[in-house]
Amino acid sequence: MAALHPADWIILGVIAVSLGLGFFRGLVREAFSLTGWIAAYVVARLFHTSLENLLVDSISTPSLRLAVAWGGLFVTTLVMASLISYLVLSVIESAGLRSVDRFLGAGFGVVRGLLLVLAALVMVSPFASGDSWWVNAKLPKEFLRFESVGREMKDKVVQAAKQVGKKETDDGPAAAGNDK
Repeated sequence: MAALHPADWIILGVIAVSLGLGFFRGLVREAFSLTGWIAAYVVARLFHTSLENLLVDSISTPSLRLAVAWGGLFVTTLVMASLISYLVLSVIESAGLRSVDRFLGAGFGVVRGLLLVLAALVMVSPFASGDSWWVNAKLPKEFLRFESVGREMKDKVVQAAKQVGKKETDDGPAAAGNDK
């Protein structure tokens, strides 16, 4: 096997770091972290208008009111997800399943690392395709064989995010005439 290019080592390093983080944090913490961030965005997106309306008497500046509503909902949801994660992790540890959690977390970390590398390479490829590091590195070409899968996944995520926005305008407070 030919020697790896430094860019290949960087790619392997990103995957290894993600694997290590996944292992040490475990699947439960990793999953609740990811779910917490997604839930925080969804909650803030769906309910910020209602909270803004409740804050009208307390905060007169509209932009500050929006920031407090979004930020408050976002942070509160993240804290709640963290507390739930802590409770679930306590149960897992008391059941003696921490090693299984860590093993599954390592798998999660590998998948996350692969997706991060793929996303980075897809973004860089239009600009770097003629650079010597790009031509000489082996792994970018291998990863980009999965570019269509990555783009399809991205499209599904974007569509799901648009559905959250559509839900707000169809069923949320804005439908009652409270556009901000």
